[in-house]
Amino acid sequence: MPNKNPKQIDAPQPEDSELSELKDSEESVSITAVGSAYSGPLPAPATIKKYENILPGSAERIFKMAEKEQAHRIDWEITHLKKNYFSTL
Repeated sequence: MPNKNPKQIDAPQPEDSELSELKDSEESVSITAVGSAYSGPLPAPATIKKYENILPGSAERIFKMAEKEQAHRIDWEITHLKKNYFSTL
């Protein structure tokens, strides 16, 4: 059961002299965030390589899964196109 009254921990506070030194300092800190995105039926090549390194054979499984999904999608579209075509005659 979680503690309903967690203890607060007081972080050490800098002294006034330390604060003034920080304000007068010419040093600066730069924070850079990098992100990436990939879209497609398969993961990015680098991601596939990472999967393969972790679990040998996984790249082949990923490709087979994508091929199977594509075949299913094509079959489904053909079936529904035929059904819609013949229902309009």
